[in-house]
Amino acid sequence: MELLAIPLNEQTTLVKSLVMFSSWWSEFSSTIYDAKDKGANVSDNMPLSGIKAVLIDDSNTIRRSGEIFLTQAGCHVVLAEDGFDGLSKIVELRPDIIFVDIMMPRLDGYQTCALIRNNNEFKTTPVIMLTSKDSLFDRAQGKLVGSNLFLVKPFSKKSMVDAAIMYTQGKRGEGSNGQ
Repeated sequence: MELLAIPLNEQTTLVKSLVMFSSWWSEFSSTIYDAKDKGANVSDNMPLSGIKAVLIDDSNTIRRSGEIFLTQAGCHVVLAEDGFDGLSKIVELRPDIIFVDIMMPRLDGYQTCALIRNNNEFKTTPVIMLTSKDSLFDRAQGKLVGSNLFLVKPFSKKSMVDAAIMYTQGKRGEGSNGQ
């Protein structure tokens, strides 16, 4: 069996990753089926109604799952696949909250967050970092560039929606500068 050729510590890491992915996929796929069964509005309770978000991630799977989770909570979501694309969409949409992946080509999440924070119009807009890296160093670097929170992938619908609610209470449709 080929698995035995892999060192035991790597087997353990692989199994843990597969279990985490399996759990995330189960929640994600049941959310999709629930949405299809109940129509576009999965719930009458739309806690993010009127909220605008930009979600920047180079993974199509993460972008689509985040879009489904937030949209089901009533949020208007615009997707971007890298930091440059995300910055242009931020200027265009003027979101209430921004979700940014850390590891992306061309312009990574730290650089994207720093550019957002250096812009007077968006420096108070909440930025949530999406990452599969959860070390103290990564969190410190995120704080240095001005991120508000880290969501570790794979994130759940509840953790993503709760983060959006926490940072957008009272901002329904105002945009980053209250307009």
